[in-house]
Amino acid sequence: MNLIKAAGLICLFLSVSFIGFISAQNLTKRANALENICVSITKYKTLVSHSGKEISYILPESFSSVSFVDFSGNSPRIGEPCPLKSEDKDLLKAFFSEAGSSSKAGENTRCDYYFEAFSSLKKDAVKTAAEKKKIYIVSGICSALASVVVFV
Repeated sequence: MNLIKAAGLICLFLSVSFIGFISAQNLTKRANALENICVSITKYKTLVSHSGKEISYILPESFSSVSFVDFSGNSPRIGEPCPLKSEDKDLLKAFFSEAGSSSKAGENTRCDYYFEAFSSLKKDAVKTAAEKKKIYIVSGICSALASVVVFV
């Protein structure tokens, strides 16, 4: 009977501490998504400047590395699951809604603006992830230990 109880407590400890690790991993997903968006904006800017393709072809090609953006309809949609916050989504939607609305020079300026905005968000996300990641892992382990102590 003690062996079954020990196995159950080990499973409880592992499952509760796993929640902390998953929460910590989710923090880095936002930073990675914002990095992909920055790379995609740079690619978009390059394609607008140096290719003769239409915006409807350039956007999907530029944002192919951003898995949560869907280009199947008339306009790009941000699908789920999406690691971005609502303000990140709003900024990305604004970028897509204004795409192709100005000259090449205007598009370059617009891309520079959005690149800086997403870079700033990415820096904040990386900083937040670094700060909170350790807290989530430690709190997951502490919660797991507390759960085990309660059931002992």
